[in-house]
Amino acid sequence: MPLARHTVVAAGRAACARPSAGRSVGRRSASRLARAALASYSIPFLNPLVPRPFQHPVTAAAAAAAATPIVPRRASSHSPMGAASATPRKKVTLGTLRALHAKGEPIAMLTAHDFPSAHVADAAGMDIILVGDSLAMVALGMEDTSEVTVDEMLLHCRSVARATKAAFTVGDLPMGSYEIGPDQALATAIRFVKEGRVQAIKLEGGREMAPAIARITASPCSPTSASRRSARTPSAGSASRARPPPPPSACSPTRAPCRFVKQYGDVWGAAHAAVAAYRADVKSRAYPEEGTHTYPIAAEELAAFEAAVRAEEKEGRQEDDDAASKKEE
Repeated sequence: MPLARHTVVAAGRAACARPSAGRSVGRRSASRLARAALASYSIPFLNPLVPRPFQHPVTAAAAAAAATPIVPRRASSHSPMGAASATPRKKVTLGTLRALHAKGEPIAMLTAHDFPSAHVADAAGMDIILVGDSLAMVALGMEDTSEVTVDEMLLHCRSVARATKAAFTVGDLPMGSYEIGPDQALATAIRFVKEGRVQAIKLEGGREMAPAIARITASPCSPTSASRRSARTPSAGSASRARPPPPPSACSPTRAPCRFVKQYGDVWGAAHAAVAAYRADVKSRAYPEEGTHTYPIAAEELAAFEAAVRAEEKEGRQEDDDAASKKEE
């Protein structure tokens, strides 16, 4: 019943925009309302099993629409993050990074924690995108990085990997996931590559981490393996205790400015202003604007839909009253 289903969607949105009298529609059974909507907006000859009280006469417009082939049109709130680049970049690999280092060219690296921030970073030309354990505070509201788990890191790594087409991706092993011993470090690194879909891993420490790094780089899935040298292979890096500052985050406000952070844009301010403007439009009924942000529906079809909903509400209230009476008895 393609015509009925398209009509129900439009009618449902229009009906939801109006306050209903009496008890809230939300208390009614979702399946009951769905049945009423489909019954009310089903063309009788397309749905002969629908009881007659729920059917309405076929109007000339409805009959014409039924006779006309319907071409589904995507009308979704899920739009692409942005247009594809006209000149897509080549994939950054370990070889690319070695070449940049050999030439003395700075390597641009940025932290991203989710699909949108990684999409922006990749489109802006970052060489490396790091999924850092700082997401504990920036994305998850935790107190510090010691709280974030491997599973939480993997979820964010996968989100970043889906958005990244060219940049080299690195996953940050969280505290407690590699310090026990080399075997634990290797097992976690493999999970980051296999489940997190990153191309390298990062761990922190001094000389005490050398055995773990050796264990990872000696494994078949290390960058030294000839079979997968340029794709999906973990690369363990040891940072000294006096490490350089971490890369800044993309599209994520920090709790307080850090000495090593330079502000390039006010993402928080822009987002706050946009959300506040949306709220103001909703409160003033400026949004949604009929005809601009809504889908059209014939007046008689909307009236039939609302009548079906009212009938179902009445039936539901009667069922509630009957149930209450039986309970009192």
